[in-house]
Amino acid sequence: MITPSNQSTMRNNAFISNRIDPIKSYDNFRLVQEPDRVVWEAGNRQIVSRPPYWEIKGENNGVILDLTVGGLGDAFPYHGATWAELPTKGIAGYEQVAWATGTITAEGKTYTLEDGWAVRERSCMGKGWDLLSLLPASTSDTLSTGYFWGWCFAESIKVFCFAEPDVGHCSGRVFIGNEMILYGDGEVVAEPLEFWNDPLTKSILPVCWQVNMKSAGGTVEMVIDLRARAVTGYHLAQGYLILFPAMGRCNGRFVYPDGRSIPIEDAQAYLDRFTTIPLGP
Repeated sequence: MITPSNQSTMRNNAFISNRIDPIKSYDNFRLVQEPDRVVWEAGNRQIVSRPPYWEIKGENNGVILDLTVGGLGDAFPYHGATWAELPTKGIAGYEQVAWATGTITAEGKTYTLEDGWAVRERSCMGKGWDLLSLLPASTSDTLSTGYFWGWCFAESIKVFCFAEPDVGHCSGRVFIGNEMILYGDGEVVAEPLEFWNDPLTKSILPVCWQVNMKSAGGTVEMVIDLRARAVTGYHLAQGYLILFPAMGRCNGRFVYPDGRSIPIEDAQAYLDRFTTIPLGP
């Protein structure tokens, strides 16, 4: 996906993606452990881990990556569980807000990324965590239900928001320097404001969202306008999971309990939306 600076509305943009099959076994995977780094290799792809730095290199689906990611602040336990708790909780991992630089080459053109943002996410969900069983099937032609997962990145503030409207599960995080403010169930509301008829998928997709988050640590009020989308998915044991990644811009503010505020102005936004197609009886 590419969002030109002069693009202000969603459009039928080009994108490159592939479907993911977590059940398939790969015979070209190699793990190399060295004193100062760990290297994962799969086909022509390579991820070099030297926390708090990571390198993503190689080719996949005709796209060549040469990226470096560097952590900002401390990592956050994914799903609230550390690696040491994996045997007892059955789920663990972390996410790390980061900067990113490097190049991406696709269809003969090289794009240079300078002063970009990234999130390093690594998790293990265990055998019992089939994503399809965790998400309700979409009950609307607009696909407005399902799983909402988004980030907004600005120099002074980063905002993460997650919601499963059908089951009332949500969470959020605000990162301001070394400060992190948490939000839980009942404290995050994500509502679609505008919809778009996607000529590729024949779906009606929400392309503008109002996100409000409120906890004892402060309040977030922001609007996310999406301007480019892709489509991918997961083949799972119980059906198919459709994923609509999208990019756009975010505007709003964060307000401390004492009234101080931090503006969110034309910030970079990335949003994932999942919806499910379960197998029949």
